[in-house]
Amino acid sequence: MNMAGVKPSATSTMRVIDSVQDLPPHLQVIAITASFKLLIERFGVTPDDAFTATDNIMNHAQGRRVEFDAVRAYLENQV
Repeated sequence: MNMAGVKPSATSTMRVIDSVQDLPPHLQVIAITASFKLLIERFGVTPDDAFTATDNIMNHAQGRRVEFDAVRAYLENQV
């Protein structure tokens, strides 16, 4: 997980978001959160380790990486 590249990580994030975008917002959050919980259980990863690795991929010393700023912008413009 710690060796994941920025671009494939951002692209994968976009794929997940795309897959739930037609759901109501509350179901989007539940679906992604339940998936997260089930995945970390399946692979034996602690939530803290998952969040730390993800923060390291999403951010650099100057702040959020542009790849993830693009994902955030996409989320803000969903109808």
